[in-house]
Amino acid sequence: MNWFRSTKDTPKAENAIGETLHGEHFQIAKIVCHGFPHGPTALAFDPVQNLLAIGTKSGSIRIIGRPGVDRHIQHDTGVAIVQILFLINEGALISVSTDDVLCLWSLRQRKPEIIHALKFQKERITN
Repeated sequence: MNWFRSTKDTPKAENAIGETLHGEHFQIAKIVCHGFPHGPTALAFDPVQNLLAIGTKSGSIRIIGRPGVDRHIQHDTGVAIVQILFLINEGALISVSTDDVLCLWSLRQRKPEIIHALKFQKERITN
């Protein structure tokens, strides 16, 4: 009956690791984003892939699809998203922000990333 041993029979922690944890052992990251995004300013829908993109006034875009498809991407400048458009059957998304920056996002990889960004100097982008 080995499973009835008392704690006196177990060996003490002689081989315990003498290492302590420091701040550089940790990294802060967003793990979960739930609920509807705060301050929505733009919507786009892709009928082929059944994806919904929601742009916010803080510069973030949330892409929601079938169960398990939920991505959060952020513009570098953090300004409001004015317009979002899916490129159907291309795996790409175009977003326009209030600082007149047009971004082409690639949705083909696990973490969407900006392929190309175009900043308008003299022209204003409107709806």
